[in-house]
Amino acid sequence: MDYDPKKVVATFCGVPVTGYAKGSFIKIEEAEDGFKKHVGADGEVSRSKVNDDTCNVTINLSQTSKSNVVLSAQYDLDKKTGKGKGPLLIKDLLGATLFFAKVAWIKKRASVDFGEEIGTKEWGFDTGKAAFVNGGNNVV
Repeated sequence: MDYDPKKVVATFCGVPVTGYAKGSFIKIEEAEDGFKKHVGADGEVSRSKVNDDTCNVTINLSQTSKSNVVLSAQYDLDKKTGKGKGPLLIKDLLGATLFFAKVAWIKKRASVDFGEEIGTKEWGFDTGKAAFVNGGNNVV
């Protein structure tokens, strides 16, 4: 089984995101647990399904990535007009992991940090309803 970070692709509002930071560069997580547990006074256990299909996505870019300018402009557009949201797609081309949200938006502009070496800019996204297959790279 193979994995190649160059084969992990992301697009936001139809525009490819490039220039990932070294190390962990994309994190996808469900916004809520799928179930909530309830334990009664007598110890009886039950659960309720949480119907929240939204996700939190973090994309870490190199400080020198051209996508920082694109994402910053998209955030500014959203703040000014409300028209900066759109589809977010993440796919591992060598694996079975696939994420898609028809509606996603940038939570806030990435923070600025200058140092001796090239740094990382962390972009956080919220989504509407998302479809997510955590397939890994054990696909034959």
